[in-house]
Amino acid sequence: IGNALDEAEWDVDDLSHGFMKKYGILPKEQEFFAIHRPADMSDAEAAKRSIILRELLLYAKITDLLSSGGVAEKISGGKKLVSEFIGKLPFTPTGAQKRAMEEIAADIAKTEPMNRLLQGDVGSGKTVVALFAMYAAAKAGKLSILMAPTQILCEQHYENAKKLLPEMGVYMLSGSSTKKERDLLREKLISGEVRIL
Repeated sequence: IGNALDEAEWDVDDLSHGFMKKYGILPKEQEFFAIHRPADMSDAEAAKRSIILRELLLYAKITDLLSSGGVAEKISGGKKLVSEFIGKLPFTPTGAQKRAMEEIAADIAKTEPMNRLLQGDVGSGKTVVALFAMYAAAKAGKLSILMAPTQILCEQHYENAKKLLPEMGVYMLSGSSTKKERDLLREKLISGEVRIL
């Protein structure tokens, strides 16, 4: 961390000096040094608060962009696309899963960007619903990404997606991917071969 801090090149802050001063947001360089090399605990606390405020501002900006009436490309198929996907499953989805897939199919058929939260207990089948959305995107020639918090979960989702949708260009990138694997994946992303990551 020390070497990274010493060698870092700092971007010009995208927040105005007056705004930063008013809300106690530190310049990026000062923020990073104070969180990693604080002179005392008050420096570390000030940096922590500054980082939290930056993240909240970023979240607010993203939320604003999502709700600002942007335009999305339509992905058509509707219930037919849902039925096609369900036909690939080795099990019958629950009524709630099917309903969620149909709602997603209706959302992505519009020009408004979809902003949807899928909630359910562990093991309730959220991932298969997410895979439906990824399948629909892949069928339309788009790339979609499923992020997982652990290596084990990443591998599990990858294996399931690959088994379920072998024709869809399913690939995995994880913290343990080698440089060679990353370089190869980058080439496949550029060529459009990757549809589900």
